[in-house]
Amino acid sequence: MKQIMLATFSLLFALLVNEPGKAFSQSLLASPVSHYSSSELQSAIGEKLQQEFRESFPGVEKISWQESNDGYIVSFVQNGTQARIRYKRNGDFISSFRNYGESELPYYLVNSLKKKYPGQKIFGVTEVSTISDICYFVKLEGPKRWITVSLSKEGDWFVTDSYRKSN
Repeated sequence: MKQIMLATFSLLFALLVNEPGKAFSQSLLASPVSHYSSSELQSAIGEKLQQEFRESFPGVEKISWQESNDGYIVSFVQNGTQARIRYKRNGDFISSFRNYGESELPYYLVNSLKKKYPGQKIFGVTEVSTISDICYFVKLEGPKRWITVSLSKEGDWFVTDSYRKSN
């Protein structure tokens, strides 16, 4: 589990530091994406999956569907939070990614981070969920360093990256 979290977090951190606006880039999804015209893609995805998505996530904005080798990816914004969900071809959930700030991170994890890293600010959070697990990659900003911490839902954590800020 730690190796998966470390690999995922290292990739997320590189994306956030180098290109913050592309934190959900296709490379993160690890599946090549096919682009079709809107009507071709809508028929490929199937009305059932689209209907289930609309029912599960009413009121979301900026919905964009893509096809990948193993299924479909839907990107959207929910209450100001960028999100992506990967589905298998049969419509089963694979994983989700959400980017947000400190206010959406569970309080017990915020408290744990603030005790361990006093003086550091939470710059951003990437939440990665599967059916069986959830982990958080938290980017901390201090006066001299950027630190990336991987946190499990149980509160276990480890530093995945630490970089000195340039002056």
